[in-house]
Amino acid sequence: MLLLAVPLLASGAGTNTLRISVSDAVLMSLEHNPSIRVQRLQPRIIQTREDAARAAFDPVLSGGISRDRRNGPLRAFQSSTNSTVETTRDNTVAEAGLFETLPTGTRIELGGQTSIDHPVFNNTASRIGLAITQPLLEGAGTGANLAVLRQSRLDTQISVFELGGYTLALVAEVEKAYWGYVQSREELKVYQDSVIVAEQQLRETQERIRVGKLARLESVAAEAELASRREALIAAGTRSTRARLKLIRLLNPSAPEPWSLIPETLDQPAPPATTLEEAERHVAAALAGRPDLNQARLSISRGELELVRTRNGLLPKMDVFVTLGRSGYASSFRDSTEGEEARGYDIGAGVQVAYPLRNRAAGADYRRAAVSRQQAEEALTNLCQLAQEDVRVAWAMAEAAGTQVEAARATQTLQERKLEAEQSRFKEGKSTSLLVAQAERDLLAAKLSTIDGMIAVLTTRIDLYQKDGSLLARRKLAVPD
Repeated sequence: MLLLAVPLLASGAGTNTLRISVSDAVLMSLEHNPSIRVQRLQPRIIQTREDAARAAFDPVLSGGISRDRRNGPLRAFQSSTNSTVETTRDNTVAEAGLFETLPTGTRIELGGQTSIDHPVFNNTASRIGLAITQPLLEGAGTGANLAVLRQSRLDTQISVFELGGYTLALVAEVEKAYWGYVQSREELKVYQDSVIVAEQQLRETQERIRVGKLARLESVAAEAELASRREALIAAGTRSTRARLKLIRLLNPSAPEPWSLIPETLDQPAPPATTLEEAERHVAAALAGRPDLNQARLSISRGELELVRTRNGLLPKMDVFVTLGRSGYASSFRDSTEGEEARGYDIGAGVQVAYPLRNRAAGADYRRAAVSRQQAEEALTNLCQLAQEDVRVAWAMAEAAGTQVEAARATQTLQERKLEAEQSRFKEGKSTSLLVAQAERDLLAAKLSTIDGMIAVLTTRIDLYQKDGSLLARRKLAVPD
């Protein structure tokens, strides 16, 4: 599957400004984030195991040549007498062969050999032969012999699901970081405005004290409120910096000094365009498409293959074999392979049986495979329950967030009216700076609650789509190659 290309992001008015939308942020992270680069290589590494497993059925060509010298007595026969003489004999042997093991367990071997004895006899013996060995019990059948190859293929699929789960988590983290940065910027603006309001309130209080309409003690409350707002502003600035650095780390933009970039967010928090679906639909989507559940299902399939392989190892070894050969013996290599001297042949067949007493190793492998498969099934059942819990909790939080943001907006409207009324009473001399400060503090809390509510609507949806495994599909993204 292809990874969507990341568009080039234009800089804003400032040289250190990065104008970016939430979709651009996701694409940039998938392209540049170092952690996803590391994870993207894992399926390629695992896939090499397929070739390694497939190599067991590749044909193998072999060959060799050797020469040896023998020195010793040789009985020489002459007409009516014989004698023993010391002589030196050289023997040269050349051989070549090709063998292959089939998925059925059948081993086919084709080979040839030539032996030249010189200089005493100067004779050449040649043979070409075919040998076929077929296991009847252990090692027989495609089920046992292809189990390792099929397991390696499942391992590759598992690694792809692992990459999908990691990508899913990264996209969710980036989107949450984006809206977290937006939230920190909005909160910073609210605190900045609150400091301006507190400064204005202090000036008005001091003016009324100067003209004798308020006692001097009223200034203390206004000054304390201003100090408190400035302290909160500093803390909000720190939170905004942390949110900015987290977003920059996830994006990893290609820039000379990326840590000094100031993201300028193009998307503003708004209610989702689609209404919240029923919880059961999200649960069904999670059970069908969550990467961790699909990975667990593949693990069960892998365990079944391991059962097949280890069960075969419990059987005795019984192989039937057939050999066919043609041989020749002559004074030259050509004559030993052609003509009258090359009409010799041989044929053979037989059965080989072997069985380790008690066979404890194979038994232990089979029991381990059986228990591991049972463990994988129990793990899948547990994961399904956890997935349902995760989705239902995330759905409840998403539904509650939509209701709470409306309540927060209503509260903010009422707090604005309350502050206006308190300020009017203060101007008429019927209220105090402390009551006005309290009303301003309540309005500040309501504004922050409204911002938090808007961001919560978005982040709880992101969390729900991550929990049901549909986030990538909803964002029209594919798992990167």
